Amino acid sequence: MDVEASHDAARELPRIDRRVLTVGGPVEASCHVLMHEVGREYAREHHLTLARLQRYVPRSNNPNCSAGFGMGLVMYLGPEILRSGGKAAAQACARLPTRYRAYTCVHGLGHALLRAYHGNLGEAVGRAAR
Repeated sequence: MDVEASHDAARELPRIDRRVLTVGGPVEASCHVLMHEVGREYAREHHLTLARLQRYVPRSNNPNCSAGFGMGLVMYLGPEILRSGGKAAAQACARLPTRYRAYTCVHGLGHALLRAYHGNLGEAVGRAAR
């Protein structure tokens, strides 16, 4: 896998975005959602923690592959996020250097909370608001 071989997921994902754009079609159209799973698996294999999240979030404002991967990283952190009540995750997201990267991180946080509460939006939002 290109992400693993690069030893720098944060820099490799923008390159993947560019390659996918040139291919177009179904590959481009499905990259974001496929990268959710790639990000979760990458995070699992690298024992990602909330404290190290910023090191792995793609250095890109691209809403396709990079954003999907970043969201996958945050989704993997669901149990850690729940233990902190989401506040530590939101703070980590807020420290990202661009507004779009922070948005991607917070969006992934929402996915993580929804997964943790089996899609129950009321419980997930209630937990995040505490």
